[in-house]
Amino acid sequence: MRRSLYKTFHIICLTTLALYLMTLAAVPYVGVYLTYGAVPVIVLSGLLAYWLDPKTPDAVVEKTPHERLLEIEARLKDLGG
Repeated sequence: MRRSLYKTFHIICLTTLALYLMTLAAVPYVGVYLTYGAVPVIVLSGLLAYWLDPKTPDAVVEKTPHERLLEIEARLKDLGG
């Protein structure tokens, strides 16, 4: 859920930013309403994407289910004797 929200807000932020910059570059006069609409969308979606970014520690390495089972069996053997 968190990852899908992150991706959604990230796409919204980047798309709005790209459209806004293309509009600024292509159109000689940009009304304030475009800025009033685009800047808050860019800022809010960017902040939400930043806060919802799935944080994974660098030291954690994902293991396959088979590796996890082997690790559990080894721990059980250590505990059992």
